[in-house]
Amino acid sequence: MKLTDVDVQPADDRALVVRYEWEGSFPERGSVLWALYVDGEGGQSHQLGYKLVDGQHSSHFTFDFTRGRQRQVVANFDLDADARTLTARFPRPPFEGMGAVKWRAVLSLDSVDGESFVGELPG
Repeated sequence: MKLTDVDVQPADDRALVVRYEWEGSFPERGSVLWALYVDGEGGQSHQLGYKLVDGQHSSHFTFDFTRGRQRQVVANFDLDADARTLTARFPRPPFEGMGAVKWRAVLSLDSVDGESFVGELPG
């Protein structure tokens, strides 16, 4: 599997939608993590993730690196293996007060990151 495109958009004042595209197929065993790392002004840092283990949904989460806290979020995603797309919705509140938000998206297979995509959202 190789990440080929990522789009990150605010859905509204309270949510962020991340759309991943890739080539290749899921491995039958092991973990696949679609991760978005976001860094705001002042050193705030978060990870938004969707994870499969052995081909099955494992978690949909946010992780606050500043506080060392992971929070499972309501699973709100559309995974289409045939079209090779994942669209996941994440709560936006962790980004409030962060100013301009820089992001880096990666696809990890068994904890090994592949190519990354970068961008920025206005604060």
